Amino acid sequence: MNIENVSFKYKDKLILESINLKIEKGKVYGLLGPNGAGKSTLLKCILGIVKPYEGKITVKGETLESERSSYLKYIGYVPDAPFIYHYLTPREYLEFVADLQEVPYEIKNDRIDLLLSQFKLKDNENDMISTFSFGMKHKLSVAGAIVHEPEILILDEPLGAFDPPTTKMMKSFLKRYAEQGNTVIMSTHLVNIAQQLCDKVGILINGTLVKEYNHLTDIKDFEDLIIRDMDTILK
Repeated sequence: MNIENVSFKYKDKLILESINLKIEKGKVYGLLGPNGAGKSTLLKCILGIVKPYEGKITVKGETLESERSSYLKYIGYVPDAPFIYHYLTPREYLEFVADLQEVPYEIKNDRIDLLLSQFKLKDNENDMISTFSFGMKHKLSVAGAIVHEPEILILDEPLGAFDPPTTKMMKSFLKRYAEQGNTVIMSTHLVNIAQQLCDKVGILINGTLVKEYNHLTDIKDFEDLIIRDMDTILK
């Protein structure tokens, strides 16, 4: 994925300014920054939910403007507050999403069975989603986002809804999904999450990509570097 000179305005206020990124296949890329930095807006630009007033985003040589349907087929998306139809069961919800994504009928049921097991929802597959906790709904949203096996998975603050065991499971899943040759792009405001999960991290502050870091294993050094840079920029 290439993001070239992307800027976004809302009511004459500049939210993103000249963002340039090249995100590699098979990697977890993290957008790290404080609340209001523009992380979610950049993800929405990638998805076509909002339109940049300047710049271009390309996935496998295709842009949203030129090839919208095939462009979006490459992508799965999990927002920070997923919307799910509460009066369906998990199986019904995944069947609905699979049909929207044109998953072939002959493999649909097997794939849904696998996802329900993988996200530990098999025992609840016939329960109404309205009875689920927020964390269970979030797991189901992730399952729905990958039912068509997208090459790019985008998640906005993905780990805030989970208890520690589920957080550990989700971290393993995201790493494994990237290792299978896919691209994972996630936003977070938590340094430790970025350090534990991401192969590369872009620091976004006040709508500007100020620096990129390759993965660092020493969490203290990583935190010190980022806090120093943030303090310098925000002064």
